[in-house]
Amino acid sequence: MEKQKIRKSGVLMHITSLPSKYGIGDLGYTAKNFINLLKKSNQKLFQILPIGPTEPFFDNSPYHSVSAFAINPLFISLEKLVDSGLLKGDLSKYEIEESNTVDFEKVIENKFDAFRESYENFKDSDEFESFCAENSFWLEDFALFMALKRRFGNVGWFDWPSEFKNRDTAALNLAKETLKEDIRFVKFLQFVAYGQFMEMKKYANDLGIDLIGDLPIYVDLDSPDVWANRELFNLNEYGLPVKVAGVPPDYFNENGQLWGNPVYNWDKHKETGFNWWVRRIAHLLKFVDIIRIDHFRGFVAYYAIDAGRENAKEGEWIKVPVYEFFDTIKANFPKCLS
Repeated sequence: MEKQKIRKSGVLMHITSLPSKYGIGDLGYTAKNFINLLKKSNQKLFQILPIGPTEPFFDNSPYHSVSAFAINPLFISLEKLVDSGLLKGDLSKYEIEESNTVDFEKVIENKFDAFRESYENFKDSDEFESFCAENSFWLEDFALFMALKRRFGNVGWFDWPSEFKNRDTAALNLAKETLKEDIRFVKFLQFVAYGQFMEMKKYANDLGIDLIGDLPIYVDLDSPDVWANRELFNLNEYGLPVKVAGVPPDYFNENGQLWGNPVYNWDKHKETGFNWWVRRIAHLLKFVDIIRIDHFRGFVAYYAIDAGRENAKEGEWIKVPVYEFFDTIKANFPKCLS
């Protein structure tokens, strides 16, 4: 007899939208309070938006992340930092008047003041070293990228000096030495965010609640994912997109949607056995129980617009090696497509 699937209900609530005294939701007690509410309401699902670090340039949208692998450090709970002994003193100085919107500028200022104080109290541990080793495939490039971005005034990597833009080995090795404290600080934030996230997930799962995560199909040009893997994207010799992502005109928008993300070099992804995608999905599955793919259509064929266009009226649909891709995903994650 075929096993029947049981329907479940839940709530979509991004981490940043949870109520908090500190101007933004976090992975600490605000998240636990919401999970308790879900439990009392007999809900079984807690859906969140993408968890990557965001940029002010894109209004801190979770769909425009600096990384396909990192966690937004603004998710870190200050109260949990106090509990761990990393942050001392009264937290009232970090409180922000309650509002229906997040004042990201103030939140970032407050939280990074607290993060730097916590970092000064942080000592190396076997747990930290293990985290860095296990996540080195993305963390090394991400931490170096963020340190270099700060050094070069927050401009995009494609506008960095050529030796850094083009990842000259000698230049990068020198940067790793001169910026080692900045790099370690970035790794520290990811270590703390990872620990708090896993604690939140366990709390939810122990109450019978699954987390649904969100995986946007595209990544931003100004990210370590593109900087360190230029061959996986359709870029020109200067590191800029040849074509960009979007969708054509429809009933809702006569100009279509011009997203601007670089599109993938799917031939190269196929050649590498879709390894980047396998790692990306495996990494996200550490944090969530179910993955929602944003713009699933793009895995069959994607709409590509010549870079430099002002709208998405003129573009073309380009096929993706869809069967090879999903055969690979199913082989690596047999339960994902069940």
